[in-house]
Amino acid sequence: MDQMSKDRSLIAALTEALVARAQETIVITDGNVDASQGPAIQFMNAAAERRTGFTKEQLIGQPLSRIVLADAMPTVLAQLRKIRDTGETTAAELKAKDAKGKEYWIELSTVPIWSPNKALDYLVRIGRDITNRKQAEQQRETTQRLLASVFGVIDNPLLVADSTAAIIMSNAALSRQLGWGVFDTIGKPLSMLVDESGRPALEKLIAAHDNVDQTKQLNLKLLHRKGTPVAGVLHLTVIKQPDQQQYFVVKLEIATDSPSAAPANFEHAVRQALGKQSGAAPVVAGKLQLVGLEAIRENLGDRWPEVAERSLALAERIIKKHCQAGDLCRRSGNDGFLVFFDRLTESEAQFKARAIGEEIREKLMGEMPEVMQVQVASYTASVVVDAAEAAGGEEAIIDALEERLETQRRRVEAKARETAQSGLRSGKAIFQHIQTEQHQPAPILVVRMPKTLRVAVDTLLSFGQNPYGLEAEIFLLAGASERILATMGQNNSDLIVTSVRFITLSHARDCETWLKVARNLGEAGRRQVVVEVIDLPPDVAQARLTDVATRLSTLFRAVAFELPISDPSFAGRLPSSSRLASIAVRHLAVSGAAAVGAEAASRLVKALSARHCRLIVKDASPAQAAALAKAGVTLILMPPDSAAKQ
Repeated sequence: MDQMSKDRSLIAALTEALVARAQETIVITDGNVDASQGPAIQFMNAAAERRTGFTKEQLIGQPLSRIVLADAMPTVLAQLRKIRDTGETTAAELKAKDAKGKEYWIELSTVPIWSPNKALDYLVRIGRDITNRKQAEQQRETTQRLLASVFGVIDNPLLVADSTAAIIMSNAALSRQLGWGVFDTIGKPLSMLVDESGRPALEKLIAAHDNVDQTKQLNLKLLHRKGTPVAGVLHLTVIKQPDQQQYFVVKLEIATDSPSAAPANFEHAVRQALGKQSGAAPVVAGKLQLVGLEAIRENLGDRWPEVAERSLALAERIIKKHCQAGDLCRRSGNDGFLVFFDRLTESEAQFKARAIGEEIREKLMGEMPEVMQVQVASYTASVVVDAAEAAGGEEAIIDALEERLETQRRRVEAKARETAQSGLRSGKAIFQHIQTEQHQPAPILVVRMPKTLRVAVDTLLSFGQNPYGLEAEIFLLAGASERILATMGQNNSDLIVTSVRFITLSHARDCETWLKVARNLGEAGRRQVVVEVIDLPPDVAQARLTDVATRLSTLFRAVAFELPISDPSFAGRLPSSSRLASIAVRHLAVSGAAAVGAEAASRLVKALSARHCRLIVKDASPAQAAALAKAGVTLILMPPDSAAKQ
């Protein structure tokens, strides 16, 4: 044997010894990444045996899916195929289960090994156990969420300032009672919230922070954002961290007899309204309710109390964030909240309540997958409370408000249900061309519901009537099928876009019902239909989007995603196969019905273009369409009603 052969043999022996004794898990598979269960395992070292709980004999020759969780497998396959296509080494964090079913986290680097003819021969997966780190991160995130929930729902204005007395955090109550928003205060001195007459005393107290014992308070005049002095009390507490860093925690109280003070409770608010009327007073109130929370109790077991409280605390925090000065929120029965809107009209309150409900739903989907099936019902109306009821006190007033709201809600719901049932049974879908920037029809059609049916379904969805959402999505699929059959043989190459909500795809039963209809589209559907996944949570994980795209890509021509925000970074979460994305024009608007954030649209177009993905902006008015065209948007969908008039 010559010296070169000896050197190679020595290197091979050393490499095998190092791999075998390495603390990192090392699993080597073949390069068949197109196999449905993943490539076959060819080698694993002792560390991989210890971590997985399987022996070499049990896994050699088996597909990679044996040691990957079923719901993670689509994402893993997509990553492996991307490695094959790009040749890049990738790193990812993955949850897995060992042979005994115990879950663990592993950080994996996957290295491709190529043959001389550039074929993918092997994949080397090098892993490091990060279970302890992930558990610590999850515990920290849970603690932070709970603290944020507590901080957010406290009715008094609360602030945290650093050692220089610069504000670093504030809650929603500060905005409700004194008009100062988060961005008005962050980084600003604490003294800005105090009238000039009280600033010397505050500065003296801050300067003596080393001598502050527990909580000190000052009676002084607070300052409303409008510049109006308000009588109140400031409570200041110094908190010292183990690293000797100091923070000031400040609670503000507004004197209840101050003209600028918000109503202390529903009784006070109604009495104020009655003071302006004789005998009876119309007030605008609303109910927001988590529908279906109780239904998941059995599945959660011992975790139910914590999850239920976190869900309700999250909802309450969001409601109070949207409340303005004078508004009131109170948790009521049946997992709901009663809200009093002090200065809004009925239509304004309805719009705000629906927006609050949508935000709560998005946050629940993004932060608490355990309650994925929970809906958020919202209803707002102008109701009358008379002097006799007001005299009965707080509980009598709340009972009267809830009873009248429920009566009106049932009336509106019955009418919407009748319209929806009739329209979904016998109505016809409408089709609308997407326009180019030159106002010419693009070869893309969007299938939509008639206006009356759309309004009825939206109303029922706002009441938490989720089955009507699924029926509406099936209605659209059926409409697309009818269109395909009617134009078959006419060489029609128009794409047909039909939408489905992310929540439908996330519910196993609803998803399977919808997929049964989708499969009936057959080959014709696969040639023409683009399914658009809508109502994504802003913080949805990339892995979930990849999973959705993988599941749907075999049934449809393409899968598009509706962007929930205009932040270009969200485009980076889209699967690499995405060629179409959409966004509602309201996410680009900066002010007024005819204004469009052209700069935001331009940034989004550039981010998507880099991924070979085109953007469709939906429901743009003619004025907005003109601004979008200048910003580089080439595909624009007009509102169905205005489009019909053109």
